[in-house]
Amino acid sequence: MFQISGIKLLINTSFVALSTWIVPYLYYSVGLVPASFAAVISLVVLHYLEEER
Repeated sequence: MFQISGIKLLINTSFVALSTWIVPYLYYSVGLVPASFAAVISLVVLHYLEEER
C-alpha cells in the first residue's frame, strides 16, 4: 500500500516539475507544436495511470 502511494507521490512530484520547468523550456527551445504534443502525451499517460489504479 505504501509503495503504491509512494509511486503516485513520485509521479505527482515529477509532473509538477514537468509543468513548471520542462514545459516552458520546451516552449522556448523546441517550439509551440512539439511542446503541445508532449503535453498531450503526458496527459494521456496520466489518464492511463489513473485508470490502472
